[in-house]
Amino acid sequence: MFKYKLIGENDYLFDVQGTILRNRGIDNAEQYLKIDRKVENSYKKLKNIHKAVECLDKHIENNSNILIVIDPDVDGYTSGCIIYQYLKMIDAKIKIKWAVHDDKVHGLEGIEIPKGTNLVIVPDAGSNDFSKHYELYKHGIDVIILDHHDCEGESDYAIIVNPQLGGYPNLNLSGAGIVYKFCQALDDHYWNEYANYFLDLVALGNIADSMSMTELETRYYVEAGLKEVNNDFFRALIRKQNFSMKGKVNVTTVAFYISPLINSVIRVGSLKDKLDMFKSFIGEKELVKYKPRGAEETLVPLVDDMARRCTNIKAKQKRMIDNITEEINELIQENNLDQNKVIFIHGLQTLDSGLTGLICMQIAAKYKRPAIVLSNKNKSGNFRGSARGYEKGDLKDFKTITENTGLFEMAKGHLNAYGLEIKEENIEDAIKEFNKLLSNFNFEDIYDVDFIIPADSMNDYIAKEILDLADLWGKDIDEPYIMIENIPISRAEVSLKGEKQDTIGILYNDIEYMFFKQSKEIYNQIIGSRYITVVGKVNINQYKGRITYQVMVNNFSATSLINIK
Repeated sequence: MFKYKLIGENDYLFDVQGTILRNRGIDNAEQYLKIDRKVENSYKKLKNIHKAVECLDKHIENNSNILIVIDPDVDGYTSGCIIYQYLKMIDAKIKIKWAVHDDKVHGLEGIEIPKGTNLVIVPDAGSNDFSKHYELYKHGIDVIILDHHDCEGESDYAIIVNPQLGGYPNLNLSGAGIVYKFCQALDDHYWNEYANYFLDLVALGNIADSMSMTELETRYYVEAGLKEVNNDFFRALIRKQNFSMKGKVNVTTVAFYISPLINSVIRVGSLKDKLDMFKSFIGEKELVKYKPRGAEETLVPLVDDMARRCTNIKAKQKRMIDNITEEINELIQENNLDQNKVIFIHGLQTLDSGLTGLICMQIAAKYKRPAIVLSNKNKSGNFRGSARGYEKGDLKDFKTITENTGLFEMAKGHLNAYGLEIKEENIEDAIKEFNKLLSNFNFEDIYDVDFIIPADSMNDYIAKEILDLADLWGKDIDEPYIMIENIPISRAEVSLKGEKQDTIGILYNDIEYMFFKQSKEIYNQIIGSRYITVVGKVNINQYKGRITYQVMVNNFSATSLINIK
């Protein structure tokens, strides 16, 4: 038995695509499906952007030394690359240095400013580094912040361009998007047309930073950027992942197969790896030595070598995560930590600070409840780490619950994925407080379904209408679950598939229902049922020229279901 909730009008007969989009807050489906530049907002609505242009222009005129600080995530690398390459397009002689973080800290923290620097540009971070702004100001160094994160207000000692300051209607634009808007302003100032060249990196940054795809401007930039990928390193990563991506470059494939490679280097790569990756992003034409297994050493372009290294580092990261997750699972079982409303992990010496988010996500998924994973203490003596909510249940905003405990020094990020900091003496109290605050929350899976369709009515047309929207799936435009009611087992073809005979296939009315990694007991339960009802997602299988529409089953029931009204 599984729980479900019908989220819309259930119009699977006449308006499949419109229903899906309305269920995600898109009222004008035609505009969304044919999106164009008309949805774009003027950069002039960004507070302080003209001040930032004037400041940069002054430093270019003065032949100043400029430092770009690269924030440690995909959005930080892409936004840093955009402003670096844009400035070199203006004038290759502009004196620019750049700095990457060796650790997973953000903004100006831990950055050594080279002697003689006149201007520091911080893309995708730095809005609230007020003490650092003042410190640089005292040394006669100007600061331009091009950010999108929570902003506590204006700075007396830096120029902050951030939509959170008010006036700009799109709060779902990542750092790469804000840098792009700055480049648009620079285009107008210098009579250039360079900004659009970087829309591919704007798309990558926004996808990786989980910006909402319901925001029309953001959606437009992502769609336009993925149509023409210009960046050499981005292209090299796509080539490397082409098999997994099945030749498709869309929000889903970039989110699953490109962003994680870049993030793995940032989290567990060496400082040299991080430096080489940014060099690859900005297009440094460098040849490096590479010795393939069983072959002679050769010279290859850095971008291709770095794409190969990314996959190796991602594999290393997976091994690290698997090992520490196994240790954490043992800890949870031994100490009954899963009896709490939040799985709270701290004090493990083997835990790399760069992996807390990914590990936290796995723990939350396994135990179907929010999780907090902390690494070692920081300079202030506080534990820092990551939190992840469990969105498949009732709780849609774990961050606010965390803040409401009053026991955390910091909680910043998305509603169900964020970083936090807590004093050691507050941890036990926080666990108790979570148990109180979440006592009435249900963490059982509830499937939000777009359609409830009788098995006799499910057909190729419905499946194709859904699959034609596949390039749209992204943050807040989730791929739909559908429920198919009353598949008559006596009139269907039921078979076991695969080498291990652990895949069940049910063919009915030309639709194939696929159950993966199932036991023989489940197979016997299905063939012994009169009818079954399934919930899953639509897929297409093409084999030897034959097309079969499928439903990849997530859950099923041969009994009555509970409808969450």
